[in-house]
Amino acid sequence: RLFGNMYAEVKLLKDFRFKTNIGADYDASIYKFYTPSDIGKYRAAAPQPISASQSNTNRKNYLIENTLTYNKLIKEHSIQVLLGQSYQREDQELLKVTATDFGDSSIKNIAGGSSFKVEPSQYSWAMISYFARLNYNWQDKYIFSASMRRDGSSRFGNNTKWGMFPALSAAWLISKENFFQNSDALKFIDMLKIKASYGSQGNDNIADSYETPRYTNTYDIVNSSGHPASVPKVLGNKDITWETNGNFNAGFDFEMFKSRFSGTFEFFNRKTSDMLFSFPLPPSYGYTSYYANIGDMRNRGLELDLKGVILQTKDFYWDVNVNLTHYKNKVSYLPDERKTM
Repeated sequence: RLFGNMYAEVKLLKDFRFKTNIGADYDASIYKFYTPSDIGKYRAAAPQPISASQSNTNRKNYLIENTLTYNKLIKEHSIQVLLGQSYQREDQELLKVTATDFGDSSIKNIAGGSSFKVEPSQYSWAMISYFARLNYNWQDKYIFSASMRRDGSSRFGNNTKWGMFPALSAAWLISKENFFQNSDALKFIDMLKIKASYGSQGNDNIADSYETPRYTNTYDIVNSSGHPASVPKVLGNKDITWETNGNFNAGFDFEMFKSRFSGTFEFFNRKTSDMLFSFPLPPSYGYTSYYANIGDMRNRGLELDLKGVILQTKDFYWDVNVNLTHYKNKVSYLPDERKTM
């Protein structure tokens, strides 16, 4: 396996920087298996015929990313703006050969067989993205962030290829306010931050578009009486699109007693929209299955994470961490036609 990355960064004017990043990952592997004829006697089963197989895989993945950032500090105001574009692609080829009918057990690889089964496969996947982000910080007390992504995936058809995914977050470091620092009743609190955020992410992990695209009909190529023939495999759905995960979080972080006791409390509400699901089809239909966006699901709950330092000396440190989570899942929307399938 070989992987690495390189980048070039240019400073433009006073507050702008342009960066190009290129990453590559190449993986080549060979797996060999051999099953001797006497393996059955070790598991109280009938002896198995000799078989061997070999799988060769080559995978290439690369990423090209370009970003332009603007950083500005105006007195107590910190502003950062980022604009970017990225392109990622992965290609993989797999060739598996299985050999049987061995005439000589001394040859422990596929060269000893006289009957062969060849299983080739390949896929390609690509995604192009455009994104922007704004970060704003005032006096390290008020923190705001907003971002937007537009992703296009080769796993969807032309009409549903693109998805928009926004995100917003805000935080108030209330412990830095004058009224908080001047209060004797709050001296034991070292840090208190109130925060809230909402963000959405897209999921396209259903299948690799060139091998088994889900937006068009696919077929298996088989041998039929010495001639190639196509057999229906997966029924395409041209309307299939991104599964979207929307996450809302609100809570607070705190540190007390010179940071010996700290924790985080959060309420979360996660909604998955347009869930991707595979539906089986009866054999009489010809195709074995198809994919569709079937409905929405909600995951709501509370999470508490606490950390306490019990003993801390020059040579010894003892702390305890406790995490408590309560949540409930619910399918919030399912079309009537899907409830009986």
